Amino acid sequence: MPPTEDIREYYFRQYAKVKKVLNEDLILLDHFNVDSGYQLMKKLLSRESPDNIGFIAANDPLAIGALKALNEAKIAVPEQVSLIGINDISISKYVYPSLTSIRIEKELMGKTAVNLMMERLRDDRQICKKVFLETSIVKRETT
Repeated sequence: MPPTEDIREYYFRQYAKVKKVLNEDLILLDHFNVDSGYQLMKKLLSRESPDNIGFIAANDPLAIGALKALNEAKIAVPEQVSLIGINDISISKYVYPSLTSIRIEKELMGKTAVNLMMERLRDDRQICKKVFLETSIVKRETT
């Protein structure tokens, strides 16, 4: 994996290649904020009119910005375009339509990190551990 590429982007591209659905024109990159999501979706909409397509945003703020651009363009979500965010921030359920999001258990992630660090210090463990925490999808109105 190239060191400058985001790990999420890398694995998304790899998975899309395996499934033979990778379309580089639909991978939009910028900052991870609402304004970027809005500007990127407006840019995409100026090039083409998406229909029967789904977008996965790297976080909820990007997805919320994209949703605003879709609403302004009168593109029906989820009838024409589906949209999923990541992190399940509290505002996601209040936008219109409410945003489907992948919930990452950030509090559990933090507690697990502290527990691993304490264990390593307490037991003088020299071998690293890798921990995987499940995520869940919170299905709302954008899918």
